[in-house]
Amino acid sequence: MIKRAVIVDDDIEIQMVSSHLLKKREYEVATASGLGDLVCHPELLEADLMLLDYDLGDFNGLDVIDYLSNLRLDMTIILISSCDPEMASHILKEGARKRLNILGFLSKSKLLTCRVPCD
Repeated sequence: MIKRAVIVDDDIEIQMVSSHLLKKREYEVATASGLGDLVCHPELLEADLMLLDYDLGDFNGLDVIDYLSNLRLDMTIILISSCDPEMASHILKEGARKRLNILGFLSKSKLLTCRVPCD
């Protein structure tokens, strides 16, 4: 079975690092820079996993969460952001309130400083 992931982040470096890590785990990976991409390309939402940033320019992660909730999509979401822990907690609670499967929060700084062996 093909595993699909979508990375929703306007930071190209995060898209590249996340994509690399997911491909190592045999995910087929797509990227979106924000809510507009998801609306214009609904096929991006045919994913098992979403890595979601909070600060996406004109819209934010809460807007994406509202959109996903309205569509009643069943995918796992991980918040990957540089937002402060208080905001991350609020986003996680909001996602749970909307009955979305949000696994948790990973700070972008930790993602970029983790040492991952290269093949």
